[in-house]
Amino acid sequence: MLIIIGNTQNTVSAAWAYPYNLQNTLIVTNNAANQTISSSNDVKPSAQFFVFTGVTSMLLSLAFCIIYVILDRQYRNDERFPIIDFIITVIWSIFWIAGSSAWAQGVTNIRSQTKWEVIAQRSGYCSPVTLCSVSYCKI
Repeated sequence: MLIIIGNTQNTVSAAWAYPYNLQNTLIVTNNAANQTISSSNDVKPSAQFFVFTGVTSMLLSLAFCIIYVILDRQYRNDERFPIIDFIITVIWSIFWIAGSSAWAQGVTNIRSQTKWEVIAQRSGYCSPVTLCSVSYCKI
């Protein structure tokens, strides 16, 4: 991103990726790292919880498929298996809803913290008082 203040041109860049640890992601200004993207509201835990829930749900589904195939006769004759299956499914559904909600809030936080205008202000070149012309291009 290029920030123009008067006749001065300054470059600002920031790069972030999974697990979105924005507290440790630096904003680089003219080849010097000054600030981090976020001083609070780290979205790393919600992203990791969402991935954990998805991976364990897949493993749980595979385990249930194997149980249904191998233990078909016991599953049909014993009343405890369907009840245990139902309880585990309900608990994992609650995990899935919680993980989805946490990740939805995390996406909202990522969007608000990584807008170019916010990064330009956190870089130190622009402030609410300073008039800055921010231009950027996508590659």
